[in-house]
Amino acid sequence: MNILITNDDSIKADGLQILIEAAKDLGNVYVVAPTYPQSGMSSAMTVRGPLVYEPIKLAHTKEAYALQGTPADCVRAAFSLFDVAFDLVLSGVNQGANISSDVYHSGTLGAVFEGLILGIPGIAVSANYYDLSLAKRYTKAVIKTILDHQLLSVDYALNVNFPETMTTPNIMITHQGRAIEKALFDKDDNTLIPKFYRGLTNDKTSDLYAYYNEYISITPIKFDKTDYEKLTEFSNQLDVINHDFKANND
Repeated sequence: MNILITNDDSIKADGLQILIEAAKDLGNVYVVAPTYPQSGMSSAMTVRGPLVYEPIKLAHTKEAYALQGTPADCVRAAFSLFDVAFDLVLSGVNQGANISSDVYHSGTLGAVFEGLILGIPGIAVSANYYDLSLAKRYTKAVIKTILDHQLLSVDYALNVNFPETMTTPNIMITHQGRAIEKALFDKDDNTLIPKFYRGLTNDKTSDLYAYYNEYISITPIKFDKTDYEKLTEFSNQLDVINHDFKANND
């Protein structure tokens, strides 16, 4: 198995080393990771200008490069930098959880979504911002369990999050939670300084609940974001919608 590893915390991040160590016995490991931190870049990619890369020596890898680009850039660039067909994209281990709305902003998730676009299944792995010890201890077991149970697909990415603390190791299969969030900033002259507020809900089946209640969460995040229930509902109204559209255009 050929494994492509990337992240959004940069080629120098401790979490990248944890992921390489976890994957080294599972297949051939190749790395393309950002030269500089790229948190919050989601699936952004470079569409103008060159992508500068340089070879990096990393233990337990076949080849490794640092790329001056986003995590999605790293996944795309791998097809030019390596003459191999990849079977799996691993992204992380991110320093900070990627739960709830983080899924929309995360460069860690952006990398595995780019893998899906290119036909490669992927696993994003994230952990507590201040302590990666649980990820270091259990990441290999989580990935191997996913592979053993054939949970991978090009129709969804798997979003793995380690909790803040964990007395007994347990996995919880979760859905993406929806927290109560506010856009907050401190103002300083003409500068806005971001602040973050996340209020929890009582949903006990979400990634949020797992993270704050000592479970390793695995959340399948669909590639196709279509709401099929609404698609059917709107399609059934199509004649009326078209009638009103034409009337509004008169």
